[in-house]
Amino acid sequence: MRFLERAAALGSTVAEVVGQSAVPQAVRRCLETQVLQKSVVCWPELAALNWQGEGVAAEARAARASDLIGVTGCFAGIAETGALMFLSGVTSPAATSPLPETHIAILPAGRILSGMEEA
Repeated sequence: MRFLERAAALGSTVAEVVGQSAVPQAVRRCLETQVLQKSVVCWPELAALNWQGEGVAAEARAARASDLIGVTGCFAGIAETGALMFLSGVTSPAATSPLPETHIAILPAGRILSGMEEA
């Protein structure tokens, strides 16, 4: 898939999961693989996921300068570039993606679009 190739060329790591309920486990595996702390800040809309069951401490709020890992959703992925597109709002604070050193984005496969024009 072109999106995966382009995202890898940008230095992104991609993991595929089946359903949003599998996200905390995938995040835990990512944190363990990268030898990162299991403490994240996430969008409020992701707060109901079973983070605790995976041993991940997740705070649902906008990121602060001291936060090292941010987990967010994503409006769309652009296949031609591997880029992600975000919309910000009350449940999706903009600071949670660019502020932390590590950003983990959740992108439903159905939101991968061919080009920027489609998004």
